[in-house]
Amino acid sequence: MKKNEVMLRWLAPVALFASGMLGQQPHTAAPPAPSGFQISGIVVDAAGSQPLSGARVAIAPVSQRDAFTTIITGEDGRFSFPGLEPGKYTLTAQHRGYVTQSFNQHGPFSSSIAVGPELDSSHLVFAMIVEGAISGSVIDEQGEAVRDARVMLFQSAVDDGILRTIQRASAMTDDEGHYHFSHLRAGKYFVAVSAQPWYAQRPQAHIKVTDAGGSVTDYAGGVDDSALKDAQRVEVVEATPSPLDVVYPITFYGGATDASAATPILLGKGDKISADISLQAVPAAHWRITSASEQQQQSFVLLEQRVFDGTRIQIPVNASIARPGVVEIAGLPPGHFTANMHSTTGETVEQQELEVGGNGAVEKGHPAAAVPLAVSLGFEPPAALSGQMSLMLREKTSNQVLRENVNGKGEIEFKEGIQRGTYEVSVQGGSAIYLRSIQATGARITGRILEVKGAAPVKLSLTLATGRGDITGIALRGDNPAPGVMVVLVPGDPAHNQLLFRRDQSDSDGTFSIAGVVPGRYTLLAIADGWDLEWANPAVLERFMAQGEPLTVEARGKYSVKVKVQ
Repeated sequence: MKKNEVMLRWLAPVALFASGMLGQQPHTAAPPAPSGFQISGIVVDAAGSQPLSGARVAIAPVSQRDAFTTIITGEDGRFSFPGLEPGKYTLTAQHRGYVTQSFNQHGPFSSSIAVGPELDSSHLVFAMIVEGAISGSVIDEQGEAVRDARVMLFQSAVDDGILRTIQRASAMTDDEGHYHFSHLRAGKYFVAVSAQPWYAQRPQAHIKVTDAGGSVTDYAGGVDDSALKDAQRVEVVEATPSPLDVVYPITFYGGATDASAATPILLGKGDKISADISLQAVPAAHWRITSASEQQQQSFVLLEQRVFDGTRIQIPVNASIARPGVVEIAGLPPGHFTANMHSTTGETVEQQELEVGGNGAVEKGHPAAAVPLAVSLGFEPPAALSGQMSLMLREKTSNQVLRENVNGKGEIEFKEGIQRGTYEVSVQGGSAIYLRSIQATGARITGRILEVKGAAPVKLSLTLATGRGDITGIALRGDNPAPGVMVVLVPGDPAHNQLLFRRDQSDSDGTFSIAGVVPGRYTLLAIADGWDLEWANPAVLERFMAQGEPLTVEARGKYSVKVKVQ
């Protein structure tokens, strides 16, 4: 099952809660049919196991997720949906002060409830997790509230099978400098703030233009080319430094301005943690760009700073004309940045790495020249392109993503080239299409990993095919079905084929389903309590592989597998 399909598997009922639909008058369950089945159980607090009254519980067939029925638990926390046809159903619960969740939910996965003869669906225990919250105030060096500051919440957790720290949410401080993040599960979090001093003053150069009649016009911060066309004299008056030319660097909870030194917030189940952050202004740096062409004179600059595992944060800066042909970027805090210079049409003119020191000195990096990259696509058997497709390259170190669309001739050209590095290669578009093979000249390809080390042009030849396989099965603990187990489909050579990993969670009858599998060799694993494992890390999976089920998936193959729970 594809990740977006898996997300729909549990998000559909949750979305109904969020939209308020479940706040309407609950549907009344149909009276039990003579041969009907039921789903029933109790909603409890996951920590203390006490029954939860007033919980809204929703049920819907997995084949018709919008046909939901809702009831509210009584004082004993119990719920019952009688008169059900055989099949599988999603079960979702909501209660004030608890995380809205699907039954036995782990991230984007949950267990559906199987209903039918010889299946026990009447003794369910729906354990709900108390939600946590992180809130606080952002203040300046004088202890005053900083309003309209951007506050970002990061979480360190397993993402796509690898332990990463990624952004989960953002918020703006109110007039009193407060922020609040709620509905949080237990975990390791970080909070960062991006803001500008309200009192900051950016000194600007003045350009005095004398026309043919002797009239002098003083332009502060910029001048149009038309005003310079017939100028008799152009005088640049440099700006006077200002003690208020200051900026706030991105600041993390704990006071650090470097993500590697940020203080983590360890949020337990139900914790309400206060995390105040104090900002300290530092002198702002200035950087001047000499424009070699009219196009560059009309460009604008976006400054980005990468934190943790590649999350990019845009840094607000001010751009002005220091003198004809020179653009000045003001308001730079200390740190390492990527400056992306764009034309007014949005085209990237130049990308530059900057290192801004605490003394205001700006050192430009010297990136290697871009490597030309051309890509051609072909089908096996031969076929015409249908629909829009694109090629995506994700750089492994920075997580930067490059994407280009395929033209009608099955060709792709990265006009700006790519930098040297290691990339994951994938083709987007067309659910039945898969990347069968890659051949490269000018670079090394291993599995779906592209290594670009030299400066020679790189050419990729991609062969696409159709006909993915489908896997269904049952996770067994001994001879008994095991519900709520993480099922992982591990590709051959997992270190170079991370995009081929697939996951599911076993339902109440122990069954699972993984659809749309790219043909190839795999090992199927069922791991109990494996949800916090780095399931795409070969070193972590090594101890499970020997007891996994080897499987070779052919094009359009259908497979039914029994797998032992480890």
